[in-house]
Amino acid sequence: MRFSIHQKSINGWKIFSLRDQATGSFADIIPEAGGILNAFGFNRQTGNFQIIDGYDSKQDWQEQHNSRFKSAKLSPFACRISNASFQWQAETYSLQKSVTGGHALHGLLFDADFRVADEYITEDFAELHLISSYRGTDPGYPFAYDLLVRYRLSKDRRLLLFTAIHNRSRLPIPVADGWHSYFSFGKPVDSLLLTIKARSVFEYNANLVPTGNFTDDKRWFNGASIGSMLLDNCYVLLQVEEQPGCVLTDQERGVSVEIIPSASYPFLQVYIPEHRNSIALEPVSAPPDVFNNGINLITLAPDHTATFSVDFMITLKNNR
Repeated sequence: MRFSIHQKSINGWKIFSLRDQATGSFADIIPEAGGILNAFGFNRQTGNFQIIDGYDSKQDWQEQHNSRFKSAKLSPFACRISNASFQWQAETYSLQKSVTGGHALHGLLFDADFRVADEYITEDFAELHLISSYRGTDPGYPFAYDLLVRYRLSKDRRLLLFTAIHNRSRLPIPVADGWHSYFSFGKPVDSLLLTIKARSVFEYNANLVPTGNFTDDKRWFNGASIGSMLLDNCYVLLQVEEQPGCVLTDQERGVSVEIIPSASYPFLQVYIPEHRNSIALEPVSAPPDVFNNGINLITLAPDHTATFSVDFMITLKNNR
């Protein structure tokens, strides 16, 4: 069969590898490490070419995941909550997890131990379902919910990342969603070409949270070399169905990754770390501090579900 799912134990953890024999594409997922996508790439004669800046081992993840958050699932909020506190239905809540510089970062489930719920293999795709049940353990978010993540590797080196949040609480709960995906072509990002289908960006204050204003920014619309640019911005994407919201291209190698968000992810957070060997291109449903500013915040009723999806697709110039 063209598609397959393999389990392997490497460097201290169990990896589920989705594979397409026809294109040589693969996606490596690690349920116990927050359900992360730790590799996505394809086979070449010179070896594997993978575009995710992943972790080398379980020990590497244990030492760095709560400071770098590479590939983390951002739930129930993305980016940060200012002063780690917010008000909801006349109550004030103070988040306890991952508070840095006084602000809560990257949600509550970035290190959750997901379980494998289902596997599907057909002639058209390989798909892995993961689930994690949050029981309201953080006093700052005492609302129970289930988080389902579905990875589907299909033809044309395309990977679907689907998320469903189901409210298990007796109250309506505030939710947002995103992915903290880091991409790398094995060299500094300076020479890469970045295209973002956006004409505006959120204005931030000194705490990197939106002020409520926007700034015109069309510099990436038709593609531009990253160069020495410093980026930590949230862009408002133009919504064109089945069209990439962002493309990162290594022109030297003729390899691109396209990020194709559904309408559930109308924003793209972009960040370049100091080492500049990778770039975070983060599809998010809402901008930073969503529990306070309410921009695109979802109020999820009891026993209801919110869904989100984005595709990552690797394209090769002249299919080489």
